[in-house]
Amino acid sequence: MFRKILKTSLLLFIVNLTLFLPAFSQNKKKEKESTEQSDTLLVQTNPNFKPTLEINPGAIEVEKKKAKKKKRKKKVFYGIKTKVRYTKEYNNSRTKVIFRKVHVLKEPEVPNQFVSEVYFFNDKKREVGKIAPEHYKPEMGMLLHGTYERTIDGYLVDRGIFYKGAKHGRWEKYGNNLELLDKQYYYRGHPKDSKITFYDNSQKKVKEVIPVQYGKKDGVYLSFYESGRLKEKGEYRDDIKVGRWYEYFDRERSSNKKETQYVNRNRPYEEDFEPYTVREWDEKGEKIVDNRSRN
Repeated sequence: MFRKILKTSLLLFIVNLTLFLPAFSQNKKKEKESTEQSDTLLVQTNPNFKPTLEINPGAIEVEKKKAKKKKRKKKVFYGIKTKVRYTKEYNNSRTKVIFRKVHVLKEPEVPNQFVSEVYFFNDKKREVGKIAPEHYKPEMGMLLHGTYERTIDGYLVDRGIFYKGAKHGRWEKYGNNLELLDKQYYYRGHPKDSKITFYDNSQKKVKEVIPVQYGKKDGVYLSFYESGRLKEKGEYRDDIKVGRWYEYFDRERSSNKKETQYVNRNRPYEEDFEPYTVREWDEKGEKIVDNRSRN
């Protein structure tokens, strides 16, 4: 009798379980669909919604990956590929070794004609040279472009950066114990705070470049004709004209017009010095003044 009752109860349990499982599975399916619809609605109606690990366990943190800075490619400066070059020389007494590490352009470029000088690397002589931009030729050597360092007996004394042959950015000078002695800022060949005027609104024809550093005229002064040819060139030290100043005619050849000697650049505060004309030419190129014997 007991066995008969047990058998009947087991049969009823199996029947109920068979009926319950499909309903349970269907309820779970509906609950999952409801959750997915809720998540989808949340994404569609909230523009600021971002999936989290709780909602989407497989989510990749894209924002963090984007935030990682890309490493700058070696030997690439301002988007231009360069080559490394080295120089080795000695001081006058040949007791100290001077090394330079520079970067140069791979392809020839026309330098900015409105700067006082451009720097290049002479492969034959293995040395750095500088020249007025209007006299530069690619066969002299590739323009410096990128970082520059000069060391003496392994100690850093100068470093900076070039942009197509012209000084750019921050330039520093160091003493024997690596103490910073001086720093200057440039923008593509001119002191960063220079005052530049133009002939045209598009600012392509430079009229005058007044070098300014720390609020005073300091550096190479340049003025140009509207044709782009150099009109006048000289140097300021602490608001004072120093050294030799040059004036030119607006023409290709025999353009020298006048040379004027100002106070020695190493003694800019010498009060007794009177500027004088060293040489002067007329419009035909004939010399009308020559005071070089006073030097």
